[in-house]
Amino acid sequence: MSLRPPRLLFCVSQASESYSCLNSGSVIGISILDAEQRTLSDRFARKVAFGAYDDVRIVGGAQQAPLLDGALGHITAVVAEMIPSGDHVIALCDVTSAHSESDGTPLLYCRRAYHSLRHSI
Repeated sequence: MSLRPPRLLFCVSQASESYSCLNSGSVIGISILDAEQRTLSDRFARKVAFGAYDDVRIVGGAQQAPLLDGALGHITAVVAEMIPSGDHVIALCDVTSAHSESDGTPLLYCRRAYHSLRHSI
């Protein structure tokens, strides 16, 4: 994540269904899940049938980006640039808003496993 300007990036496979929804200028919403929302994270990680997420509450964020209700925090951004890289694309996004909903422990996923942050004094 860049601080000046506030910018983040993510990568998406060009073969994914999500890829066709992204273009420069697209508004995206990122929901930061709590460690206790692992089941929800697992649901979104799988391909499912149309309508499988109808029970998941969505809230409209800034610029009407879809955000998950009950998440620890939300980030809204606009796709500034899409850079092809192999069979993926790197989406560079300018952050338009970010806020925290509550205290909690963020859900982290890296190298095909969930992790947690540990505080040290």
